[in-house]
Amino acid sequence: MNQHRISRFYFESDREAHSLSTQLITAMGSVLDTTPADLPPLYDAVDPDALDTLLTPSLQSESGVSPEYPTELVFSWCEHGVRIRETGEITIIDQPVTPSLDSDSPLPDMFAGTSGDDTPPAHHTCAQTRDLATAVVVAVADIVDSNPTTLRERLSDRIDPEALTALFTPTHDGTLRAAGAVSFAFEGYVVTVTSTGVITLVSELEQLKEDGGNILVIGDVPNSVFDMTRAFLRGDSDPESKLDRHELIALLEGSPTDTQHQRAPAPTPGDQVEILTHRNRATVRSIASSENTHEYGAHISSISDELADLRTAVIQTLANTDPDYTDHGKGGCRLYVDSLRPLITDTAIDERDFLIPLFQAVSGADAVGYYFLQTDPDAACVDTLKSEVDAVIELRVSLRGPEQRWHLQQTGYTTEWFALEH
Repeated sequence: MNQHRISRFYFESDREAHSLSTQLITAMGSVLDTTPADLPPLYDAVDPDALDTLLTPSLQSESGVSPEYPTELVFSWCEHGVRIRETGEITIIDQPVTPSLDSDSPLPDMFAGTSGDDTPPAHHTCAQTRDLATAVVVAVADIVDSNPTTLRERLSDRIDPEALTALFTPTHDGTLRAAGAVSFAFEGYVVTVTSTGVITLVSELEQLKEDGGNILVIGDVPNSVFDMTRAFLRGDSDPESKLDRHELIALLEGSPTDTQHQRAPAPTPGDQVEILTHRNRATVRSIASSENTHEYGAHISSISDELADLRTAVIQTLANTDPDYTDHGKGGCRLYVDSLRPLITDTAIDERDFLIPLFQAVSGADAVGYYFLQTDPDAACVDTLKSEVDAVIELRVSLRGPEQRWHLQQTGYTTEWFALEH
């Protein structure tokens, strides 16, 4: 395995500091142990003005957009690969880079800390001299079925359209610029635009379903709406899929009998359903009457009256999950925690500290975890937890009936309200 030399620098975004392009030139001179004047012009690789506009954090923050997925740029210059992130990091590696669109991840993975994904991206190709911002809007509009004019306005709030187009356009004499790509979050997608005009879209929601993650479900709504939501989520799979699923249901508040009344599709013969209950008076009576069998033949286990013991049992079960389920992807293993209310109401428990090991276990098992909390979305406990999860589903009841909207944490995107169907 080849070992590459990687150098990291952090640039200043204060308006009185040197521009980002100037700081990059200084950083490259340091890496090559030469003076900036002896370097090939940065202009030959990318447009310096566009670079400064796209990636200076102080300028980006003025738009009010601060997703966890920052804008980043990858390109080649001086026979080195350069990666610049909106967060203020410059990484330089001692070999040129070329974005590969034949793999699942559109950006090179040779930079330490670069995160790839397993979701096959959607590709759109446009002419190199075309308005790239318009091309991005058209590509996204084709998928989300939204008004391009409205999307164009929202894109302008996220990234400078003119700078996006100018970044890789040929120089004044027509010389092509270096191979590279700029990547940013928009409308729930990670959008990658290459120097050759190829646009790649990766859905955060599809990536979450594919790779696994943790989802908090909240709302000050009746119990019936939560029951409908649980049934909706348990049935949220491809009806044509032949893949088996492993469902793990952790009952902190309800009983096994409650799950039998939820209107969820019956598991297929290859599915495995396990129910872990927090032992209290209600669950003891329910288990005694059901004789540890569920309507669908699920295995029911009663855990001690300590919530920490239930958490341990869930983590152990996730760790022992049959690899055949997790290898399928698309949420082959799913965890449903019926209610976080016992954690919130127990003053002896710090809900965040309690749940983080569970979140980590779900992610480690490539599972999808749903955690239900019947409370006001503005409650302090929600603020505590939402920064630790990958997505938040908010519920409400309007004149049109029960509705949901999703907050995707990585891209900072919030959907419109839409009907809760099952």
